Amino acid sequence: MTRMRVMEIAVNLVENAKKQIDDIINDACIRARAAGVLPEGTPLTGVVEIPRETTHGDYAATHAMNAAKALKLAPRKIAEAIIEHVELKGSYFKTISIAGPGFINFVASEKWFADVLSAIEAAGSDYGAVDIGKGQRVMVEFVSANPTGPMTIGNARGGALGDILASVLEKAGYNVCREFLLNDAGNQVDLFGKSIDARYMQLCLGEENYKFPDDGYHGDDIKELAKKIYEAEGNKLQTLPENERIEQFINFGIPHNVALIKEHLERYRIRFDEWFSEKSLHESGYVTETIQLLNKSGLLYEKDGAL
Repeated sequence: MTRMRVMEIAVNLVENAKKQIDDIINDACIRARAAGVLPEGTPLTGVVEIPRETTHGDYAATHAMNAAKALKLAPRKIAEAIIEHVELKGSYFKTISIAGPGFINFVASEKWFADVLSAIEAAGSDYGAVDIGKGQRVMVEFVSANPTGPMTIGNARGGALGDILASVLEKAGYNVCREFLLNDAGNQVDLFGKSIDARYMQLCLGEENYKFPDDGYHGDDIKELAKKIYEAEGNKLQTLPENERIEQFINFGIPHNVALIKEHLERYRIRFDEWFSEKSLHESGYVTETIQLLNKSGLLYEKDGAL
C-alpha cells in the first residue's frame, strides 16, 4: 500500500465521522421541525472538532450555537431538541450529550473503533505515515560518544531519543540518514594515546617507574587496553620512540572502542547509516584549507594557546 493511500484512509475515517455528525444533526433537526419543536429554516451548519478534554467526548459540534441567531432560540434549547430527536443506530456513535453553552458532544461506538482497526490492519507497517517531508533528505546526528572510552548511560539515552526522532521523520516522509560523528582526532585522542602509553610502560617498567600524565584518562578501560597490548606484544614496544608508540596505541584503541560502541548500540537495535570520522575530515585537507581562508579574511585570533 502506498504512503498516499495510507494517508487517504486515515483522513477519510475522520472526515467520514465528521460528515456523519453533520448528517445526524440535520436529520434530527428535520424530525424536530416536523414535531414543531424547532422552527423551519435552512439546514444547520457548524464545525465538528476533536475536543481537548476526553471527558467532552470524541467529537464536538457547534451547530446549535451557530443556529441560535437564525432560529431565535438559545443554543441549549436547539441542542436539546436535536438530542430528543436524534437517531444513532448504525452510525459511528453510541451517545450524544450537551456541554457548555450548547456544544453537542458525540462518543464513538464500537463500529468506529472496528473500522479504525480495519484501517490499521490494511495499512500494516505504513499506518500513521504521512508525506509532509516529500522525500527531502535529513541527517540526524546523535549519540556520537567520544571513542576514547566506553559509552555512558547518557550516551545510551541520547541513542534512544535520536533513533525515535529519526523514525518519526521517516514516518513523516523524509529521507533520513542516521549519522554517528566519530571524534577520532584532536587533543582528546592524543591524550587517549598518551594514557594508554603510560599504562603500557608501567606494565613494562613498574607503575612506580613511569609517571602517568596528570591530565590523563584514569579509567580502568585504559588499563584494560594497555593490558591487551602488553599480552599481545610483550615489552618489545617500549624501545620505540614515544610518538610512534602513542600512534600505534591510538590506532589500536580507537577501533577497539568503536567496535564496543557498535556492539552496545546493536543490543538495543540502534543502527547508523553513516559513521563519519573527524580524522578523515582533517586528512582531506578541508580543515586546513578552511582555517587558511578564515585567517586570510582576518577572522581568527589566538587566546589561551588556542586558535
